[in-house]
Amino acid sequence: MFKIVTILNGRTSVPETVKLSTSSALRYAEGAAILIASGRAAACTATSKPLFISAQTYAPGESDVLIAYPITEDLILEVPVNADPTALKVGQKVTLGFENGQAATVTATTEGGVATIYDLQGAKAAGDRILVRFVG
Repeated sequence: MFKIVTILNGRTSVPETVKLSTSSALRYAEGAAILIASGRAAACTATSKPLFISAQTYAPGESDVLIAYPITEDLILEVPVNADPTALKVGQKVTLGFENGQAATVTATTEGGVATIYDLQGAKAAGDRILVRFVG
């Protein structure tokens, strides 16, 4: 799960939320990365740059609205890396990883990466948390 850590040079560490239309068939966990497709919240692929992070857990039938945080280039997120991170370096871009069908982790794969490593935080093993941001 992606967790907001801070907004660089921001007056607050939590961005404002937005309401996204949803498809009644999809579930979203809090902290999942989200795209927009056909005007509705949609699941990410490993190499798609997300536009939002879910601010809530959503199950089909609850409503047709999902509360989410918009991703901006100054937003720093903490996320688990799902593979050995010891070869990674700050500034490299890694792909999104999946947990329960949701884009909620990052991999150690740099080919096609979309999440830029901001701080490795001493990560030494799969499951350790690193800081990333989505730029460019």
